[in-house]
Amino acid sequence: MDTIHLVIPRWFYPKNLGDSVHWSFAPTVLKKEYPNSKLVVFTVGDLVDILKDNPLVDEVSYPPQSLIGDYEFWKNESINGRMNCPPNMFVLFAEHHPKVWDYWNEHFDFLYKHPTANLLYLNSLLQLGLEKYLYDGTDLFPKIYIDKPEIEEKTLGIVPAHKLSFANPSAHPGCDGKGFRFNGDDGESWRAFVKQIRLLDSSIKIVEFSKDFLNFGDVHVGHLPWKELAYEAAKCKVGVLSDGGMHHIFNSQDRNIVLLAAQTINKLYHYANKNTTLYWDLHKKCLDRCDDQMKK
Repeated sequence: MDTIHLVIPRWFYPKNLGDSVHWSFAPTVLKKEYPNSKLVVFTVGDLVDILKDNPLVDEVSYPPQSLIGDYEFWKNESINGRMNCPPNMFVLFAEHHPKVWDYWNEHFDFLYKHPTANLLYLNSLLQLGLEKYLYDGTDLFPKIYIDKPEIEEKTLGIVPAHKLSFANPSAHPGCDGKGFRFNGDDGESWRAFVKQIRLLDSSIKIVEFSKDFLNFGDVHVGHLPWKELAYEAAKCKVGVLSDGGMHHIFNSQDRNIVLLAAQTINKLYHYANKNTTLYWDLHKKCLDRCDDQMKK
């Protein structure tokens, strides 16, 4: 049996949550492309733990010293067609593929309505050279395998984090990294939102997913191993959040979400999926300013 290798060099950004959880989708497409091959993954941290539970992964381990390499090497391999890797080695890296925006523009009407893919998934498929799996109904959601709890019908998850909450060194260009993720140093908009929920139905339990407890929720869920985060997200009837690490955690359990655009550079249609409810009027000012520009 042939062997294919997937290298995910998280050792360069060990605190990354969002991209790393998202990459747990990769065995789905690699095993579709190479159904009779052994799949070996090299990565670090929590991604090792969740990929070990994936039935499509034959082996996962920390990389040998010969694969550590340097940042620029793996970055270039991911976005330039793996020119220096053997043909059976694939790479995923937190970097934009040079074709991602042109591809998004060309296929916009199809992609922004895709049930389980969005801009980030497109980028990763281009890095793998497997973008054909956008078109055959493949479920491209992240995969965290857990013993799923019962959904609590009156439990609402909220993620009032700003862009810098999970150790990102900086926000995206032209954005303060806050927006709907936090809205002010004291989180005024989230406080008002929670107040309205309480008025609507005081029996609704609010679970606050945040680095530091902001006292918005009845229950606080902070930094946990990813399988434990997924378990807590799986309990929620719905989550209210913006794109980021917890977005991918909720997607890994196919939970219903209300998606808020949180940054100047990211728009709702970049990150929507089949489980997403969007309230376009909340973002009218932002969309009117640069809607056409940011689509293309």
